[in-house]
Amino acid sequence: MEEVQLENLPDWLGSNFGKKLESFRRDGQRSCDRIGQLVSDLKDVLQRLGNKEERGVSELAMKSADRFVEKSVPAVENFPIPHEITYNNLEALKNDLERTLKSIGEYGRRWVPKMAPWYKAEITEIDLYLKRLAKEFQDLQEILTKKYSKIKDYESISSAMEEIRKEQEIANELIKQKKELSKNLNKYEEAKQEKHSELKELKEKTLVRDITDVEKELKSVEEAILRELRFFEKPFRKLDKLVSDGTVQISSEHLRILRNYLDNPLASFLSEDDNCSQIKSLLTRLNDVLAEEMLGLKGSRRKKAKDQISKICEKDVLTPLKKKYLKLASERATLKIQISEKGLTQKQKHLETAVVELDQKKEDINTAIYRVETDYQKSINRIDTYIQKLEQKIDTITGTRIKIITTP
Repeated sequence: MEEVQLENLPDWLGSNFGKKLESFRRDGQRSCDRIGQLVSDLKDVLQRLGNKEERGVSELAMKSADRFVEKSVPAVENFPIPHEITYNNLEALKNDLERTLKSIGEYGRRWVPKMAPWYKAEITEIDLYLKRLAKEFQDLQEILTKKYSKIKDYESISSAMEEIRKEQEIANELIKQKKELSKNLNKYEEAKQEKHSELKELKEKTLVRDITDVEKELKSVEEAILRELRFFEKPFRKLDKLVSDGTVQISSEHLRILRNYLDNPLASFLSEDDNCSQIKSLLTRLNDVLAEEMLGLKGSRRKKAKDQISKICEKDVLTPLKKKYLKLASERATLKIQISEKGLTQKQKHLETAVVELDQKKEDINTAIYRVETDYQKSINRIDTYIQKLEQKIDTITGTRIKIITTP
């Protein structure tokens, strides 16, 4: 199988199909010349017929002749003869000639019988030209359907090559777009890394590092406080239900403390005084209710609750946590003021926002790159399809199988 570069295909076709093409153009030109001359001669005859004045001609014959000329002349007046010999142009010429012959033939059947015998010579001459044009029509049809039928496929090769070239331009443009998008992606990645470095440097500054450590420790203390209080979640809910049902009586102050701890245990604890007297008072009353076994708790859960009450009320485990939390909260507040005064908080927010925006831009570009890559693959697939069809067409008209090579 012979390999042919797409750009060299016209020359290759010329060497393999050139003689046939020259013969087609030569025969086609001859046919055009003959048809053009015959149409011109026919027009002259029709015009002479229209201008003829003869004594003794019946009024009906004269009117029929005028009507026949009036209808027939436009059909040949501007009859199109192609300037370039191509299969499509000759096919259009054949169709035009067929329509013209059919039209004049219909006009003749309608008016010529009424013109005879006064216009016998003109009718004979018109009939002669029509027969010659009919012969040219048959010859032209022979050229197109038999002798040079493959020329149509040959000429379609040019349009197929043009389609491939257009598709290659699209593919090349998509490659350029991808390169530009990749360049922008790298630019945004570099900008993001730069912002990350600035953010890291900022966080490594003493004040920012200190408040980060304080907030981490503060979070740890919060979790420790909640661990100490979580043992009472179920007992508190059962107690609240018993109070609502009227089964157990507690003071209004104890009920307020109970419900505050049910709603938000951490906030309620942080609102306590230094000795945590409110929670201790409530737990003392809860201990009494537990002793009467009114909450309906399982033995193990009741024991855990009583042990926890002992830890809080007797061993005072919550007070040190409260003091530590308040100390850390105060340190955090002081550091926040210092950071704000130095503008570090605003700068950190600005950098974090910039990083988020750059991430969004990168995501948008990656989406665009994916779309371009998809369009590029579709374009390449279309080029492959065009080339396969083109190779098959060339095989049909030349009898030679080739492989068309395209340059990206």
